[in-house]
Amino acid sequence: MFTDGLFEGQIDAEGRRLDLTGLLRLAQGHRTLPPDDFVDSLITDVEAASLQHGGLADDVAVIHLGWAPT
Repeated sequence: MFTDGLFEGQIDAEGRRLDLTGLLRLAQGHRTLPPDDFVDSLITDVEAASLQHGGLADDVAVIHLGWAPT
């Protein structure tokens, strides 16, 4: 689960946003990582993509839920 701030950052001078397609493309690059590393890496990439165009202006929250069978 994540908030829309994760994909609404501008990524170019024309005001184009990362959008869900861009977010999924970034996520694919980290698909083999363990969950905690995946989330951290994805947020780092999203921040980097928007850094030159104002950065992330909206809230960003990502929740990873998991459980261990007993």
